[in-house]
Amino acid sequence: MTRVPRLPSIRLVRLLVAASLVTSFAHGEPSAQDKAQADAFFREGRALMTDAKYALACAKFAESHRLDPAPGTLVNLALCHEKDGQTASAWAEFNEVAERPGDDKARGPYARGRAQELEKRLSRLRVKVAAPSPSESVAIDGRTQGAGAWGSALPLDPGEHVVVASAPGRKSWKSTVRLGQGPTVLDVDVPALEDPPREAALLSPPPPPASKSPTDGSTQRTVGLAVGGAGIVAIGVGAAFGLRTLGKKSDADAICPSNKCAGDPRVADLDDAAKTSAVVSTLAFAVGAVAVAAGVTLVLSAPRFALKTAGLTIAPVASPGAGGVGVGGAIVSGRF
Repeated sequence: MTRVPRLPSIRLVRLLVAASLVTSFAHGEPSAQDKAQADAFFREGRALMTDAKYALACAKFAESHRLDPAPGTLVNLALCHEKDGQTASAWAEFNEVAERPGDDKARGPYARGRAQELEKRLSRLRVKVAAPSPSESVAIDGRTQGAGAWGSALPLDPGEHVVVASAPGRKSWKSTVRLGQGPTVLDVDVPALEDPPREAALLSPPPPPASKSPTDGSTQRTVGLAVGGAGIVAIGVGAAFGLRTLGKKSDADAICPSNKCAGDPRVADLDDAAKTSAVVSTLAFAVGAVAVAAGVTLVLSAPRFALKTAGLTIAPVASPGAGGVGVGGAIVSGRF
């Protein structure tokens, strides 16, 4: 049989101290300043408890326990919550003290007894989800409760609580309920989540009619018709001046049938008028023919050829010794 050598007592003490230091370091041992502040908060909490200012006292005990966790502080916090009517919080804190080992053998049984008494007076909230949606979640006061918690009576402090159910692609459901002093169980039925409301189509005025671009041929045909019409007018002017020329010539022949009246001023005037009319008639016929041809070309070539003009003007032009028809316009845009 192999014998295990006994360690000297002084060496055993050193090992225990080292292990204690390692454990304290791993759990984040509070600093001296934290302990001093925690003690101050604890004393303030006790004074506030004596004055029955439970809400303020509970806040002091909670801060003290955060800085330097201790079973004694937790017991005082649980007693404060019980006095303040927060039975579920007090019940949980008493249970925590009862389940943790401590040097004070009386503290554990006391906490366990207080927890058993409070359990009889708990207020509970039970969430029922009859038709859950895929991936639906339920949150109470912002804390998500898994599907395993649905249907269970959960201990909560009396007061208002907000229940929210949500699921991807569904409209969220929310309800605020008031939980009274226990013992009581309040059931909250979560309905089947609805589909999100469809966004109403934005009513917009009908789009304005598409403006005719030069490439659709309408503008070109309009210009072609205008130019062709101007050509017809010019031809009409040429015909009128041609008839006038013939009339003047006929008048001159009537005065001087033998064409030997060179010195007669009446014949000279008629000859001049006839010459002028002849020139105007010739020019008008020429311009009209060109204009008609251009107009026909524009109409027949649309929309391959686009032309847009502005300020088209047609006017007869007459001057001493000359005459005709003027057609003018400024080209704005064109596509060739």
